[in-house]
Amino acid sequence: MHGPFWTLPNAISLSRVPLAVVAMIFHALGDPIAALVVLCIAFLTDVADGMVARARQQFSEWGRILDPLADKIAFLIVAAVLVATHRLPLWFLVLLVARDVLLVIGAVTFTRRVDRVPSSNIAGKISSTLLGLTMVRCMLWPVTAGVLGLDALGWLAVAALVVSTIVYARRLRFPDVHQDSTATAG
Repeated sequence: MHGPFWTLPNAISLSRVPLAVVAMIFHALGDPIAALVVLCIAFLTDVADGMVARARQQFSEWGRILDPLADKIAFLIVAAVLVATHRLPLWFLVLLVARDVLLVIGAVTFTRRVDRVPSSNIAGKISSTLLGLTMVRCMLWPVTAGVLGLDALGWLAVAALVVSTIVYARRLRFPDVHQDSTATAG
């Protein structure tokens, strides 16, 4: 890995993980408004890390790894608690874990093959947004009617997860066709 690990943008990215834990503690204690506020702060860190990286010119391979990794861990924490509180179906969490394991394996393989860390893309950003909206919706208003425990928004998130996984797989399989030109915090 090139570049320093401990930079302000990387610290901001990593803060999403404890923020997700705090939000889910509030959720478990029955305070959905506090949980929502903390999740909003976590979302803002996803915006802030990139802004700070650009302002300080602190781009690194570490940032390209830590930013999406923090997202994945935070989503898994929230999803696990929502499953435990019967607000998301277990199969949704299993899908999320399987997808993230595949993406991490693919990213490691890609990095070893072409000696650069893959960057995020628009399909992944859309998928993350829909996933976050679905989780907030399920946290605040449990799905009472739906198919396999999800409403339309949840199924839209599932579709976006599948599409973004296919996009990443294609990029990882054909790295020369899909150039990585976007920078991530770090």
